[in-house]
Amino acid sequence: MHSMTGFGRCVVSSELGTLAVEIRSVNHRYCHVSLRLPPEFSEFEPSAGAWIKERVSRGQIQVTASFTPEPSAFVPEVRLNLPLARALVQEALRLQGALGLELPLTMRDLLTQPGVVITAPVELDAEARWCLLEQGLTGAWEAVQRMRQAEGESLRRELAERLETVCRLREEIQTHTPDLVAFYRERLRKRLEELLQGIAEVDEARIVQEAGILADRADISEELARLASHCDQFREALSAQEATGRRMDFLLQEMFREANTIAAKAADPEIVSRCVALKAEIERMREQVQNVE
Repeated sequence: MHSMTGFGRCVVSSELGTLAVEIRSVNHRYCHVSLRLPPEFSEFEPSAGAWIKERVSRGQIQVTASFTPEPSAFVPEVRLNLPLARALVQEALRLQGALGLELPLTMRDLLTQPGVVITAPVELDAEARWCLLEQGLTGAWEAVQRMRQAEGESLRRELAERLETVCRLREEIQTHTPDLVAFYRERLRKRLEELLQGIAEVDEARIVQEAGILADRADISEELARLASHCDQFREALSAQEATGRRMDFLLQEMFREANTIAAKAADPEIVSRCVALKAEIERMREQVQNVE
């Protein structure tokens, strides 16, 4: 089991320069990846996003990187436009002769003219850049996974403890189920005694019959059986290797639904009080599961 919360940082270097990659992961219902890469690596954003999505099923993943280039790797190619330089010199000499001026033409004057010096941007090898970025992603993601795994183990232990509480409350509810007939019989007797007030005798047989009908309508055996099945499936999910956050969330929704139905059908105060505790425990588990991948 993995948590969706984690952080990792990795710094890698090559002949191109030094790249620092940071990855932050927080909980999210779906898988959402955002990247902020330096200009030298911006073309790899789709590939980097796909790289992350291959390794995570859901969560909000933010990748940021900074790059310090190696100066020797970014020396631009410099060329001189000799035809333009010759033309400029010839025109300068012609102008000098025409006007009778004695103004010396220096090398600085010539090199500062637009178009005489041509610089070509450095074309960095795409494979070398991707290799450097992949190294940074790998190191940062390994750190994220270590944190996610450690927190996931903590979540697993807490959820397992709360699951045992849910199972215990379910068993306590089941032990009170046979008392439903007696509960309804006693409630009916008191109600009839209040209504009749000595006018007529209470028919005990009829009370037992009516109490049995009410208890049958309030039968919660199916709900308890489904709740037990959900608990067993949740216990299996706790030990699963794959991502089970969505499955756990669904199971807890169903467990909460069964607890609501039990509380609505059974009017026994002992059962109702345990249903209240049961729903509170399930709600706490749902809050924790929101951070499980």
